[in-house]
Amino acid sequence: MPDPVHDAPDGWAVHAVTRDGISVVAVAGEVDVRTAPALAAELIAQVELGPSALLVDLGQVEFFGSSDVCALLDVHDRAVHRGVALHLVAPGPNVVRTLEISGLTGVVTRHETLRDAVRCVSPAAHHRVKIALVSEHASPLGAGFGQGAHIAQLSTALTRLGHEVVVYTRKDDPSAPDRVRTDAGYDVVHVRAGPACRLPEEEVAGRLGEFAEFLVREWRAGPPDVVHSYHWTSGLAGVIAAHVVGVPVVHTYNALGTGRAGYRTDAEALAARRASWIVASNAQEAAELGRLGVRRTRVSVVPCGVDTGLFTPDGPAAPRNALRRIVATGELTCHDGFPDAVAAVSTMDDTELVVVGGGDRIAGLRKLADEFGALDRVVFAGVVPPAGLPALVRSADVVVCVPWCDPFGVAALQAMACGVPVVTTAVGALTDVVVHNVTGVHVPAGKPRVLARVLRRLLADGTWREELGIAARDRVVARYSLDRVAKEAAAVYERLVAGCGPGRVVG
Repeated sequence: MPDPVHDAPDGWAVHAVTRDGISVVAVAGEVDVRTAPALAAELIAQVELGPSALLVDLGQVEFFGSSDVCALLDVHDRAVHRGVALHLVAPGPNVVRTLEISGLTGVVTRHETLRDAVRCVSPAAHHRVKIALVSEHASPLGAGFGQGAHIAQLSTALTRLGHEVVVYTRKDDPSAPDRVRTDAGYDVVHVRAGPACRLPEEEVAGRLGEFAEFLVREWRAGPPDVVHSYHWTSGLAGVIAAHVVGVPVVHTYNALGTGRAGYRTDAEALAARRASWIVASNAQEAAELGRLGVRRTRVSVVPCGVDTGLFTPDGPAAPRNALRRIVATGELTCHDGFPDAVAAVSTMDDTELVVVGGGDRIAGLRKLADEFGALDRVVFAGVVPPAGLPALVRSADVVVCVPWCDPFGVAALQAMACGVPVVTTAVGALTDVVVHNVTGVHVPAGKPRVLARVLRRLLADGTWREELGIAARDRVVARYSLDRVAKEAAAVYERLVAGCGPGRVVG
């Protein structure tokens, strides 16, 4: 096995420097099978430091082989997962030819000079971006734990960074004003597309033409710099309208309609072809995008964030009785897993379950609790406003989030930010958010007996709960703070607006 140090050719060198959140790795000499491992190790080390951008300067490279292409592809994948923008400086014709043959020029941005690369990624070069977020079915003004909550948090954080944000959602309440300026400083536009009431998805599909026509009129009068659509309904309307106006589109799928036919499949395929960039909410979603023909090199993973200043271990806790308390939070949907939580707690006589949320599902859950003989220990707290959630979460011994699918992981992030141990299913964003037996515990979906067994172990071991809670808080602060997530999303927008997206040569 070659030694990357002792077998390195004369004149080969690699040097790294970081300034203002930008890492620059300068390479000189021949880069081949002997030196590629050392180069890859250095680049990966820089990616793990979490800079906003990593610039690889190949200006002094005399030879660039196929082994180096593989190394850069591996580094690119890691950079995408970490939200780090990877740029190459490659003026030499020999190096450029190798990059073109390998397809790397279609993956990362190439610059003629280091100065051009620095100018492209420098924070000083960033400007106020006009961002249109299209969220047809989930308004950021409502309480919840899904797409609407994510849009609200992201819009708030992007506005705080100085960007101009307008959210477009379908009007489903006749009393809702056409336009609302939120306290956070972003606008919400209620689009008239069909009757002002909640509609099933299949009926919404027939109204998306009206939705797209409204967006075209709105954007022709004052076009955004970039559009970011969420879910297939928003994607269809957003992609069509943006194409007419000539604005780049970022799309987020929020779980794919696997095995479904009709409008959704066509809309998802259209977004895959027409979107300038795809943002996945979690790594599992990113991996699934291949079946739509989306190249991994066109995908960034930008997770949901949480307000670590609001959701914190410090602060008041809601009153409780002598029973041990488990809190179940999340979107009340057909795949929410709440019946599993009710079934599990029904076998634990000295424990109560507090269910957060409202809607049609509550009656069924109440009936189920009664059938299990646990109605006196299941508390239905109703819809709790965001400001009241931290106190309720802090009052819990454990928070349970056991849905069958969850692209965002909002409920788990909120509990983890409060330092409360979580038990979750290993689906969607929860596979990223929760590190099994480190920041929480994973259980299989639809297995209430397994859930009950894990809950008993946790409730019997205060030290374990404390360890999980501390590690959970640390992970959320380090990776899922709103500011960090907003900066990762803004980096995608800014690169598209600046014309520094993949496959482009700048300089």
